[in-house]
Amino acid sequence: MPVKNYSSGMSARLGFSVAVHSDADIFLLDEVLAVGDSAFKDKCSDKIDSLMKKNKTFIIVTHNLENMKKVTNRIIYMEKGKIVNETN
Repeated sequence: MPVKNYSSGMSARLGFSVAVHSDADIFLLDEVLAVGDSAFKDKCSDKIDSLMKKNKTFIIVTHNLENMKKVTNRIIYMEKGKIVNETN
């Protein structure tokens, strides 16, 4: 099926799968945990965790701070391009 016919959830799954199976050192993800069912979100979190253990870096853009607390060890909160808060 052509990608143009995919739902937003299927497009996100495909994009995430392609990204995390590349040999990159830094991953930039935008709202990847905002779509999909809980099983998909759990798989994403597990994959992010396994790649972080291999010293890979993730920059994740999201509006869901609680999800990020589960998968990251450092959070930088920015507003209008300026750092407002940082947690380790």
